[in-house]
Amino acid sequence: MQIKQEFIWTGSRQQVAKINAAVIVLKGHQIVPEISVKCLGVLIDTNLTFAPHIRRVAASCFWQIRQLW
Repeated sequence: MQIKQEFIWTGSRQQVAKINAAVIVLKGHQIVPEISVKCLGVLIDTNLTFAPHIRRVAASCFWQIRQLW
């Protein structure tokens, strides 16, 4: 059985830079922190700027508008 786990460090850019734990080992599985994770359809990045989510929504809207044209 494969376990899918993701985790993210959040905070200001300075706070995230101070964290030096690169990998967490849990029951023999290595979990590497991600730059952004998806939670309930929303992309959350480490600095909580929501920039990846906004880019994805804007691209999707642009694609839908082009299909209407």
